[in-house]
Amino acid sequence: MARVLVSRKTLNEFREYMVSWVLREIDDEFSAAGIPLAKNTTVNVRSGVRRLQVELYYASLDLTKPEDAAKLASVFENVLSNAGQVSSERMSDLLSWLEKDGYMYEEGRLFRLSVPGMRRIASKFTAMDTASIHDEIR
Repeated sequence: MARVLVSRKTLNEFREYMVSWVLREIDDEFSAAGIPLAKNTTVNVRSGVRRLQVELYYASLDLTKPEDAAKLASVFENVLSNAGQVSSERMSDLLSWLEKDGYMYEEGRLFRLSVPGMRRIASKFTAMDTASIHDEIR
């Protein structure tokens, strides 16, 4: 089974930040990233038109695919820019969820870091030792 590149918790946190926006702003961000609104899809949201709208955009993505995660990352970059202007505390909170998913935010851009397991493996080696690498992978 393919690994999801953005966790449900991160999606929820960004959705909750965007519920303070007007629908047009939400639509503009997702359509600028080339993310369509899902049609004929049922999504489970507590309440609210804005929550539903964001979830319908999320539903059109397959977040196991890097190209869909990249589209969403471009939306999140703009959300972070907005959050930084509104509240540095809220921006920091959103960034912490992205970091847990393996993203880094630098100079207004989000970058996907390597797979977490590979970072752990790489940290164990200071020099290329093929036998040790094979042992760690096994």
